[in-house]
Amino acid sequence: MDNSTANLYVEFYEDALEIPFKSEQAGRPVYEQREFIRIIVPGDSTNIIERLVNDQDRNDFPRQYDRFKKGQAAVVEGTPLAMWPVVNKSQVKECEYHEIKSVEHLAEASDSVCNRMGMGYMELRNKARAWLAAAKDASIVTQQAAENGRLQGEIEMLKEQIKELAAPKRGRPAKEEA
Repeated sequence: MDNSTANLYVEFYEDALEIPFKSEQAGRPVYEQREFIRIIVPGDSTNIIERLVNDQDRNDFPRQYDRFKKGQAAVVEGTPLAMWPVVNKSQVKECEYHEIKSVEHLAEASDSVCNRMGMGYMELRNKARAWLAAAKDASIVTQQAAENGRLQGEIEMLKEQIKELAAPKRGRPAKEEA
């Protein structure tokens, strides 16, 4: 998946599809269960693609397709807006109406999307960008702290091993067998 598809909301699902040729032959509607894909561009509720699944879809969105095959619900990737303390409930609902479901989706929203959403959403988008940048910086610090803790533990273990090896042995030396 390239960068242009990273922030899309993708959902696979099954639905009945009428097969016109078989329906005509049978003289009644004949349906087959088929796999469909729904691709939503966050912030653009007019740009929703729904169609039959093809191999390219399976290759472009392997995690989402795997969840679908395992019977798991579609998952919003990133931090759900409702869990972000900066927004209130009405802002969450407004964003969801515009198919923006995560902080990452909001951070990637274009100027035109923010303008359509109304006053204050450009500023909210900028807050989302800043929050994600700060979280990224914090994750580096957290990773370094965890690595330092792990290394300190190894150093302490090695010190103990050196003490044990350097300690004088007590007692009689073992007898050698002739």
